[in-house]
Amino acid sequence: MSKPAFFQDLFHKLFYNPGYRAGSFDAELRSDLKHPQQWLVEAMRNQSGAGVSVNFNNATAIPTANRCVGLLASIPAKLPVRLCSKTDNGKEVKEGDLRDKMLHYSPNDFLTPSTCLEILETTRVLRGNALAGIIRNSSGVAYSLEVLPREHTEIKVSKGKVFYHQKQNFLGEKVDKVWKHEDVINVTNFSSNGIVGLSNIAHHRATLGLSIAQQTSAEKFFKNGAVTEGYLTSPTGYHFKDDEQLENFKKGWKKQTSGLDNHHSTPLLQYGFEYKPITMPFKDAQFLESREFSGVDICRIFSVPPTKAFFLKDAHYNNVSQLNTEFYIDTVLLTLTKYEHEFNKKFLFDSEQGKSFFKFNVKALLRGDVAAQSDYYMKMVQNGIYNRNEIRSLEDDNNIDGGEIYTVQMQMTELKNTANNTSSKQAEEISKKLEKDFITIDVLQELINLNKNKQLNGHKH
Repeated sequence: MSKPAFFQDLFHKLFYNPGYRAGSFDAELRSDLKHPQQWLVEAMRNQSGAGVSVNFNNATAIPTANRCVGLLASIPAKLPVRLCSKTDNGKEVKEGDLRDKMLHYSPNDFLTPSTCLEILETTRVLRGNALAGIIRNSSGVAYSLEVLPREHTEIKVSKGKVFYHQKQNFLGEKVDKVWKHEDVINVTNFSSNGIVGLSNIAHHRATLGLSIAQQTSAEKFFKNGAVTEGYLTSPTGYHFKDDEQLENFKKGWKKQTSGLDNHHSTPLLQYGFEYKPITMPFKDAQFLESREFSGVDICRIFSVPPTKAFFLKDAHYNNVSQLNTEFYIDTVLLTLTKYEHEFNKKFLFDSEQGKSFFKFNVKALLRGDVAAQSDYYMKMVQNGIYNRNEIRSLEDDNNIDGGEIYTVQMQMTELKNTANNTSSKQAEEISKKLEKDFITIDVLQELINLNKNKQLNGHKH
């Protein structure tokens, strides 16, 4: 859109939109500086300090930002979430419950659970809120979810209550529907009130704008044949005869210096002109290093370790497992907890609170390298914490006969029994020696010492 057309559209929205009737949702609130709508805020604030426009489309075109958003969105999408009930032995999945089926098998007629959660998390990371309308049956039990596009859903507060005015569904069809707060899953990004989340794109416009500016600058640099900016001068004071000669000279210079095909070629200058560069070469400006630092800053915005965005400068084989654990604790755990708490609050009845709960299975995220994982499984089995079938289930293998038995090491015993076990072994050794035809003084001394040990441990003879 050209600048005149943009300002005409802006003027029209400001002064010719229908008025807003208090308490109704049938007309769009007219934007002004006192009550700006989201479209006006983005129109007036979408330019960064680097002088480039930053929006959701070009921000996610930054490779590092795209990787971070994709990574964060994939986490809840690839983890199974189940409705569980507390039991004496821990918990059990409530198979057959409509809410468990909804989140584990089919949230609606169009989406799979992984795709649904991926869309929600992408929206939360980019726009501040993951919104999904809850559809219930006649008994009030949730059985389906409808993703609410954040950019087409307005969050409103009226008389102490929160409403969600949806104007378009996720299929792109226009709708006009108002959802109550208790019927909407709302997982926020950073938020000051717990209702409206802060967009990472809007909040960090300066950093993202710098990265876009660097990328645009690089494109222009190579488009111009990697020739830095400069000017042409004529030491002889040559003057062009007319504008046509000047334009032909400019076109000839541009043709010789633009495009990658002219990279490293030597342009020919007419009329004694000389080229004088006026900017530093990219190497001197440490252009590549600055782009790397910008990428690391983007990782900080999304709370993603740089190694997850393939900045492998400080990555080593022996610290990858530790980095995965830190990523889970510092970033993933909070996100999954927000979803679990929202599911518990909106899906469960009051009588179920504290007895049932939704839980993501995060074991797949915490797997280390093969050697560490094998050592972990071995310790769990030897100490009777897991049985063999449970280990096989974690590795997606089928159960085996007898694998449900919990086992412990035979040599493990209480510390107080150590002396008694030692005495028993000594007695067996002495008994073998007594089978001989004669008894040495050493054997008699061992018998005396054994008897003393038994007396100290309370044995009767």
